[in-house]
Amino acid sequence: MNQDKFKQALESFIDTNFLLIVSSNKAERSNFRKVFSDLGVKATQIQIVGTFSDAKDFIKKNKTQIVLAQDFIDNDSCEEFLIENVGLNPDRSKQLFFVLASDRRHALISLFEEKHIDNIFYKPITVEGLTETISDLLVKKIKLQQNEFYKQYWKLQKDLKNENLNVLIGLIPKFRLENPDSVEAIYLEGLFYEKQGLKDEALDRYNEILIMDPSHILCLKHLFDIYSNKEDFINTSKIGKLIIDKFTIHPNRIQSLIKSLIITKDFDCIISISKKYLTDDMEDTRLERTIAASLAIAGKSGYLRASIDLFRELTHVSLKHARDNLNITYMCLNNLLDMGDFDTAKDYLARSVHSSSEDLLRIIQYRIDEKIEKNENVFIKGAELTNNGLHDFYVYEIWLKSAMKANKKEAMIESITDQAVKHHPIRKNHFIKMKA
Repeated sequence: MNQDKFKQALESFIDTNFLLIVSSNKAERSNFRKVFSDLGVKATQIQIVGTFSDAKDFIKKNKTQIVLAQDFIDNDSCEEFLIENVGLNPDRSKQLFFVLASDRRHALISLFEEKHIDNIFYKPITVEGLTETISDLLVKKIKLQQNEFYKQYWKLQKDLKNENLNVLIGLIPKFRLENPDSVEAIYLEGLFYEKQGLKDEALDRYNEILIMDPSHILCLKHLFDIYSNKEDFINTSKIGKLIIDKFTIHPNRIQSLIKSLIITKDFDCIISISKKYLTDDMEDTRLERTIAASLAIAGKSGYLRASIDLFRELTHVSLKHARDNLNITYMCLNNLLDMGDFDTAKDYLARSVHSSSEDLLRIIQYRIDEKIEKNENVFIKGAELTNNGLHDFYVYEIWLKSAMKANKKEAMIESITDQAVKHHPIRKNHFIKMKA
């Protein structure tokens, strides 16, 4: 499309509506205002806001055809704004939505694949690249606007978003009947059942789609969420693997997938996920920590501990990618100690960036002390830790054990047991059996 035709198409697409720039960066805002002015967009149609909240308000009140949004504004991610916007504007032929991103975050890529975003521009952005991308998308959007099938499809989508279910009772089956081989018609029917809480009927429709189109990402997303909420771990694993084979799974779904893979003993897939998503230079810290935490949780699994080598491999991966997150580090070190790998835990603790005064690391150190210190020293340290307000289960367990080994007076053992039960009533029977 040459420059003149592009300007005409852009002017026609926007019509009398707005182009919205969502950015807190003044230089970026000015640059994009100039770019679009040069492309023929009237200055009065270019609106700029500095927060996602203001952007939501503007789109609710004004017809907005093109949106350019910064990926983060003051640590606030654009994800919620993206999803809400699609809820307001299910007709994707009438809006172009772009995100300006500094790095390749998996959450954004996932939303792009699910058609919440038309394109992600990675900085630095050239005018030529911007123009070429918008030009290609304009051609597709204009064609879609002229397609009668999609006009009806998006109208029904809007009614679904607005939960006009009574209106749709006759319309959606009619639409399916008129388009028996259409994946979109079946998908609408699945959404319609899901909105009514008829999960099994929705599953039937989504599974029907998978036979016709195994790569239908929206269908895969709905299947994953339904199976995950039903705690159908076999099917959650199956659908999750289909997603990661062809797409980018959203960080919010990683933990559910890893949990399902642990329960179904699909350890090879867990390793594949960690190798696919965890890299030394990855910039998506949210996803990195989500996977690292999930692997640490996986380490508590009896299934996983049946394979010592696999357990150690995943624990080391989790520690490496915890990015010094204290809670993840604590879980991993506890897992190593539970497996009897005291040397690795001791070495890692010595290299930790965290202060040794951190309560979680004092617990780890006390568990190590039980193996390397004299029993009397372990007993004294247990008293010190609890007197200083550290009432962890492991602390009381080790302290009670050391008191019994040292043949302390019955009154002392009773006192320790009472304190342990007071702070851990659910483990009452465990402590009573210990002193029996």
